[in-house]
Amino acid sequence: MTRRLGPASGILILLAMSLLASACSAPAPSPETPVAEVTETTAPEEASDCPGPAADSPSGAVDDPFTVDQEIVVECFTVVVDSVEREATDAVVAANPGAGPAEGNVYMTVTVTIARTAGGPADAADVEVILAGSMSTSGEPDPDLVIDPGPPTGTLDEGASTTGTYVYEMSGGASTSVEIRVGTMDVISVLPY
Repeated sequence: MTRRLGPASGILILLAMSLLASACSAPAPSPETPVAEVTETTAPEEASDCPGPAADSPSGAVDDPFTVDQEIVVECFTVVVDSVEREATDAVVAANPGAGPAEGNVYMTVTVTIARTAGGPADAADVEVILAGSMSTSGEPDPDLVIDPGPPTGTLDEGASTTGTYVYEMSGGASTSVEIRVGTMDVISVLPY
């Protein structure tokens, strides 16, 4: 069974074919026709007002670590590891009655000074202080244990600093280094022993 197209359908087909033919016969642009160039623009980089490390500073890599009392300049902060106590169990238990490390572990403490050197206000907690080298503990400070002075906290205005002590539970005092990190940056090592 075949169906015949009405006159309206035929007109539509003719109209479509004429539009197609006219589009194909349009003149091509001449070589002299200017073509707009597309160029990529990038936003100018903002100059960082954060100071860089001194030229003679260690890199902070495991084979070129900082030492205790040495200034570490990183991401608009200056961090100094003031002291590391490998056997601080008695002091931590005295300051936190009822606390005690798991069998075979000890409490260690790290006292740091964190200064905001540029870049406006920032939280002292942006600076992470971790102990490395323990096989059975995470190396993260224990937020439930406090020893005087407590961990550095709060907003630091530019030019302000704070000093505080972190408490860690470590397996047998086995930490080999203190690691400093701000954000997603590479870890900076401090060998205190």
